[in-house]
Amino acid sequence: LSPCVPCLPRLFVKISTGSRKPRKVENSVKVNEILQKSPRVITQRQGMDWFRYHRLANIYSWMEQLANDYPDIVKLNIIGITEEGRNIVVIKIGGGLPNRPAIFIEGGIHAREWISPATVTFMVNELVTNPANRD
Repeated sequence: LSPCVPCLPRLFVKISTGSRKPRKVENSVKVNEILQKSPRVITQRQGMDWFRYHRLANIYSWMEQLANDYPDIVKLNIIGITEEGRNIVVIKIGGGLPNRPAIFIEGGIHAREWISPATVTFMVNELVTNPANRD
């Protein structure tokens, strides 16, 4: 069983009983053990992992390497430029077959948004590198 982003919080966040006091984080060692056992969680591509947060340049380098490693299913497109002059890059995953269902995943669109880039890159990594996701 590979870890997935939606099921990780259930492993280490104590359920609140209505109190608004800070919750105690439990079983964080268990989460780290699960993450370290998964062969797909840490990738050697451009030093990308999900134990720390990465700058945009590092994420874009990782995306470029992913597109180079999986050219049949990963395509990158620049869809615009930010007010700061940075490229807005999207990644398309799929074989280009007609009449296939599609999903749109967006992350990192707000200033100081810290978790969605990690969540989206984790999901992209799973969709691309996990053999169970092949047709």
